[in-house]
Amino acid sequence: MNELPSNTSGHALDPVQVQLDDIKVEYHPKSTKPDKFFRFHEYTDVRTPTFDLPNQEPWKPFRTRLDFELADLMLDAHMNAKQSASLLSLIHRCIKDPESFTISNVHDLQNAWNHARNLKGTGVCRIFF
Repeated sequence: MNELPSNTSGHALDPVQVQLDDIKVEYHPKSTKPDKFFRFHEYTDVRTPTFDLPNQEPWKPFRTRLDFELADLMLDAHMNAKQSASLLSLIHRCIKDPESFTISNVHDLQNAWNHARNLKGTGVCRIFF
């Protein structure tokens, strides 16, 4: 390894020119490649790294984010095709007649189930209007 240092342009560097921050690349002896010397500024990448911009539409290939969110919910709930079709049908019915859907939160839903259980659990029930 008595070769004169060389830089990336292939010009031999005088050993006196080797500086403290220079970088020496030594290859495995069987590669038969000569050692290379680089100035620190040549070795480091001065280009600004490029980063992929965040995907502005991560729900693609779904047409809308809402479509994706609904499909994701169906997947998380392990709904089969028949259940998914039923849910989609209910959603379309709600869109056509919004006043027909009155449950606004989980509390409303639980109250409706509790009321249904109480009615069925006690037999006949009078409803007063």
